[in-house]
Amino acid sequence: LYKGKYLCDVQYVEDIFSNKPVHIREYIKFRGIYNRIVSVEEINKVCEYKSITLEEFIKIVITESLIQVNIDNLQTRGYLYIGKSIPIPQEYMDENAETLLNIAKLVTRNSCYKYRIRDKQEVEDFVMDVLINKCGDVVYNLDFNQDILKRCLYRKCEKYLLGYLAIKNDKNLFDNIPADKNKLMLTTDRHVEQPTLEGWNINVSQKELLFCLSQVLEEGYEGVNAFEEVAERMDLDISEVIQEIEKIRIQNEHKDKSKKKKENIKVKDVEHELS
Repeated sequence: LYKGKYLCDVQYVEDIFSNKPVHIREYIKFRGIYNRIVSVEEINKVCEYKSITLEEFIKIVITESLIQVNIDNLQTRGYLYIGKSIPIPQEYMDENAETLLNIAKLVTRNSCYKYRIRDKQEVEDFVMDVLINKCGDVVYNLDFNQDILKRCLYRKCEKYLLGYLAIKNDKNLFDNIPADKNKLMLTTDRHVEQPTLEGWNINVSQKELLFCLSQVLEEGYEGVNAFEEVAERMDLDISEVIQEIEKIRIQNEHKDKSKKKKENIKVKDVEHELS
């Protein structure tokens, strides 16, 4: 949600700083335990205060996959990077340029084949941009195991690409989003027009994200820059923005499939009545 949106919500703020196992990401941001190297001692204190396990902390704050790998790494090295995506260190790029290029080409080749994309160069340029500028956090936390690191770099690039393609290919994605974000709010006044993304299978926070994204695209932002701008305005990590876009895409795919299934059933019922 937009930065500062809930500062006037007393209960929300109280919950952040309470010892309830909620709003973990917001809590560590306010405590300054974010966008930096965090020690195992600091993480353990957060877990103890918020009454959550280390596994739950890793799942909420870092990744929903490879939880045990990150725990083992944390316990061995004594720290992890926690925060927004960061560029890959120049030294790593110099030493692993061929590996990074191979990952970019593999993501490009597989994605172009799977999604029938003709402009391979555009895809490869986008993927390389993500690799160089958005995967430093992955490298930092997983560089002890090159096999796992390569798989995670591939998955992150693929996830970003899917979000990019969802925006680029769905020309009607923002047609129903009103120019005034206040009009996204429901009203009980029957005489007031309610352009509320009718028929969309999304929640309020996703509406806010779509509105912000539509604004950013109208302002001329493209590709990774668009995601970065949305993340900045909504005080999110860029990976969270990508994840929400992918959720919206999947949710509405399911909605469309369900709608088509119901329509097919109705057609069959009519045909049965006519026969």
